[in-house]
Amino acid sequence: MILINADIGWSEVATTTFKDGCPNPRLSEHQVQKLMVSQRAVIKAYLTDMTEVFQLILVVDAIRRVRPDISVNLVLPYLPFARQDRVCNEGEANGIAAFARVLNSLGFSAIELLDPHSDVAAAAIDRCIIRDQAELLSEQNNLGWMDFSNTWFVAPDAGAVKRVKLLAHKLDAAGVIIASKERDTETMQLTKTKLDEDTTGRNILVIDDLCDGGRTFIALAKAIREHGEPETLRLWVTHGIFSYGTEVVTEHFDGVYTTNSFQPKAVGHTDGSGNYNQKMHWFQV
Repeated sequence: MILINADIGWSEVATTTFKDGCPNPRLSEHQVQKLMVSQRAVIKAYLTDMTEVFQLILVVDAIRRVRPDISVNLVLPYLPFARQDRVCNEGEANGIAAFARVLNSLGFSAIELLDPHSDVAAAAIDRCIIRDQAELLSEQNNLGWMDFSNTWFVAPDAGAVKRVKLLAHKLDAAGVIIASKERDTETMQLTKTKLDEDTTGRNILVIDDLCDGGRTFIALAKAIREHGEPETLRLWVTHGIFSYGTEVVTEHFDGVYTTNSFQPKAVGHTDGSGNYNQKMHWFQV
């Protein structure tokens, strides 16, 4: 889904598809009129499949054909290829490096990213502005859904420790609990999850940037409850993909909190498809 704002508030760019599968976005008459008198246009692009990447490229072209001299900013709630920030095997591509070259070639005045997966991803993109987890959680907590001073933040793995500790410091959380994984050295299958603090009777918030299928968080929730039953056990992820559905995750938590960065039409207490799920909390970005 591609939205545009040229001093008129957000409006979606209508897109049709040619018979060969190519997208054909077209600015509305009203959008064109506003672009003619605006100094800046802002595109918000929810890029959840590769067709939408090509829609973005074409929308930028359409805008500049209307106003060649206009400044164009981009807001990317979800950054594709952010997890492909290194080459692990010979013959593979560095996904984020390649995608960054595409973005940089479009000549945006600024690109706003929402809690990208890695510093490598952000560093590859020109004129990049980062909205981090601390900013997001502070904004959403203005709604009063959690008292951080009485909540322990959990880093789900070693890679998240630095991020979660910094977040806990910024938000004055009660403390940080670090989870570590043990694997079978032959099969590399996860055999046990250890925690370095007691969780009994505490308000626990597991924090990470992204949930795909949810297996890591399900295993962690089970380990936390076995370690010591908490008062509350909740999960925050900035990007909720939920490739196996939300129910497989919410079954193990008292609440799951995320943004609509990957599922732009998800709202309120729903499963992402519009069905009611009381434990889900979608925040709009």
